[in-house]
Amino acid sequence: MTHITSAPQTASPAHGARIRTLRWGVPAAVGAAALSVISVYGDGTLSGSQQAHQEAVLPWIIAFAVVVSGLLFGLAVPRLLTSRRLSGWGLALGIIGIVALAAYWSGLPIVFGTAAVLAGITGRRVARMDGGTAKLAVAATVVGLVAIGVDVIGTIVSTYH
Repeated sequence: MTHITSAPQTASPAHGARIRTLRWGVPAAVGAAALSVISVYGDGTLSGSQQAHQEAVLPWIIAFAVVVSGLLFGLAVPRLLTSRRLSGWGLALGIIGIVALAAYWSGLPIVFGTAAVLAGITGRRVARMDGGTAKLAVAATVVGLVAIGVDVIGTIVSTYH
């Protein structure tokens, strides 16, 4: 009788980066979904047909936010974390989060803002190890936090006005 044995596989650095980014992406997706639910069920000023319409669209909005989060944190951000232009990409993600505030009810500013914060924190750590400046990384973090904060405050204010 022959036994087939194999040496244990070690995790690749890319796999480790993907796991790390998913640790940020899952809470971002949950936060986006929570804000969408608050937007629909917290607004008591809607008529019956408006409420019914928003309730019918809500699963699609949540699904879209989850898919965007999965693609962003599962594919894009792990690759960005190995880029030399990490801080610049982080700032770009933060700016996309700010632009996404036009659809604050979607929760997408939270998703892009979280990605910007992760890229900014990692970019700052890399800049510190390289002995460089981290101004762009700090900007990415701040813009990401602003996108998240304005989205949360905007949702609460517009829902409970």
